[in-house]
Amino acid sequence: MLSLGAIFGSMTLGYLSDKTYGKRSPVAFIAVIFGSLIAFSLYFFATIDMPKGVLYVSMFFQGFFLNGLNNLISSACAADLGRQEALKGNERATSTVTGIIDGTGTLGSAVG
Repeated sequence: MLSLGAIFGSMTLGYLSDKTYGKRSPVAFIAVIFGSLIAFSLYFFATIDMPKGVLYVSMFFQGFFLNGLNNLISSACAADLGRQEALKGNERATSTVTGIIDGTGTLGSAVG
């Protein structure tokens, strides 16, 4: 459910970022607040017997807000770095930088 939430979260948060003229700070702030609220609610409700449906829904929204925000920031960062003036003349630089950033993030997730 986390991955499914991340897919929809990436698309939704990216759309909202585009609607705010590329400003990612308000979108990131709202996503962190809602993601943190969901994480804290999961922590507090872990002591009671939680139905599977509630767990699935909360995991979906956890992926929606936190993983979607992670994808939004890492892709925007990679695209900005790939358009640096020092990389002009090398058309493959954007994809190389994106691969390095996404690969490092994936490695960090796997270790975590």
